[in-house]
Amino acid sequence: MLLLAAVFVVLCLVQGCGKRLIGSSMPEGGKPGRVSGESLVATARAQIGIKYKSGGATPKSGFDCSGLLVWTYRQHGVTLPRTAKEQASWGRRVAKNQLRPGDIVVFRISLRQGYHTGIYSGGGRFIHSPRAGSRVREESLSVDYWKKRFVSGRRLI
Repeated sequence: MLLLAAVFVVLCLVQGCGKRLIGSSMPEGGKPGRVSGESLVATARAQIGIKYKSGGATPKSGFDCSGLLVWTYRQHGVTLPRTAKEQASWGRRVAKNQLRPGDIVVFRISLRQGYHTGIYSGGGRFIHSPRAGSRVREESLSVDYWKKRFVSGRRLI
């Protein structure tokens, strides 16, 4: 019995007990389900107007770009890494013309500032928390600034 308990503990440590798999969720009622891109977009869209806050990851404190994604995905039972740099390599790479609502969009701002992330909302638009002094908003990927800095899409669901 002790050996069985030890094996269980080791498996939990190796597999990350308590963490949900990417693309899975536990909706109310406790039955596993799939996260839809549309539900992620609706959650992110509800945050439009929340102030930017460096290091912020809640509607109350405000959001930085990666914090918005972490919070939004977490509302659907999906765990993301905290930084935009880590999010830039998370999931599966998706070409710009293959983006679906709920995909992560990744931009390279500069060598000094690094990466910026947002949530693709469909129709060539994305939701993000851009910078100090601004608020969460939805913008077009076709704006020259974002078009020049687009790196890739990342699909988790």
